[in-house]
Amino acid sequence: MRPLLQRRRFLPKIVPAMIVSRRPVVLSLAAFGVTGLALLILISMLTGLNGDPLLIDRAAQPRSAAAAPCGDLTARTEKVSDLLTRGQLTAALAEANDGLTRPTAPDCAEAHLALARLWYAADLDDLLATQVDDEALGRQAPMRWVSIERRADQLGVPTEERRPKMTLAETAYDRGLWQLADAAFRDAWAVGQIGVGGVEFRHALLRNWGHRLTLRNSAVAKTQGLGLLATAHAIARRYDLQTDVACTDLRALGVADCSRTVPDPDEPTLAGPRRAGAP
Repeated sequence: MRPLLQRRRFLPKIVPAMIVSRRPVVLSLAAFGVTGLALLILISMLTGLNGDPLLIDRAAQPRSAAAAPCGDLTARTEKVSDLLTRGQLTAALAEANDGLTRPTAPDCAEAHLALARLWYAADLDDLLATQVDDEALGRQAPMRWVSIERRADQLGVPTEERRPKMTLAETAYDRGLWQLADAAFRDAWAVGQIGVGGVEFRHALLRNWGHRLTLRNSAVAKTQGLGLLATAHAIARRYDLQTDVACTDLRALGVADCSRTVPDPDEPTLAGPRRAGAP
């Protein structure tokens, strides 16, 4: 090994001094103590204490974050559940997100999924708690919902355990989050998840949304509101709804003939033949 070869190089210098006299030996040993000791220390540092040249390289390599043990995930899940019970939604989300971003051991999949389930429900509840009077957040709500669903896919939250699209639409409607309710309804309609009463819900959503917009002191908002009311009226006519509050609103806004209004050409309930959800 390399250390033995290094030591042999000093033997020819030391042995002759020992044969001649003791004093030169002392001088040679002293010289060796200064130079040789430094070399030995350097060799030890380069090769490692156990003679392994790769020891220092391995120690110098950055270590990845340790995988979270199952007990830590279980403890976090219990803490998040407790925070949600006490209504501390923001703290619960922070705790869940911190746990889900850490590496997970393969045998902790169930514990990880349990935490992911709580995160999903909490994040949707936080989304539904968006301030209605914050227009910017209201417009961003549909994209945030899409992001939540995509992350749920990545975390492996089963589809059957997620919030149904129509349920989300109805909750958003009740809270006045019109854009989110609209996005969730459109998705539900696209995949055939609209049950009986779906069309009446759509009419009510567009009517209430449109009515609120027409009350604003903005020409752009009023124009958008009129378009939503016209679409709601067209739905009432298409599906022979017994009530047509949208037409009543249009007349109050100065529209003499509701049938002459132009609905949204991209309205899903008006495209193609009548579908499930019609009365």
